Amino acid sequence: MTFASRFNRNNSKFKMSTNGFSYKKLSECYSEFGVDKVYEIGAVFINTKNSYGDNPVVAVIDGFYVNLPSHLLNDCREMMNDDTVVNDINNGLCGFSIYQYNSHGRVCYGVKWVDLSPVNEKVDDTIPF
Repeated sequence: MTFASRFNRNNSKFKMSTNGFSYKKLSECYSEFGVDKVYEIGAVFINTKNSYGDNPVVAVIDGFYVNLPSHLLNDCREMMNDDTVVNDINNGLCGFSIYQYNSHGRVCYGVKWVDLSPVNEKVDDTIPF
């Protein structure tokens, strides 16, 4: 990795345009799309203008942003600074699913990272004899 690619951190690493995107909460996605939905990640951002500190955000290719739990901040920073991960995101290979859990008497939501298959991958569906 070159000096410039390591320290020039900007959102232009990601190919996806996010014009017109709105925000959704994990709880809204879970309610709207259910537990089995896998969301393809189009970009990863850090919202530095949050009144509670930096917040990790993913842009979902379905046309919206999702704020992630704060404990994923370092994961998202690593993703943004890892050229292999950026390329995988740009190639549609990274996603997440949402799960629900209870903590201290309240319902919470978390994400599980998911590896996605390439869109044009040929699947051998022949039956061996």
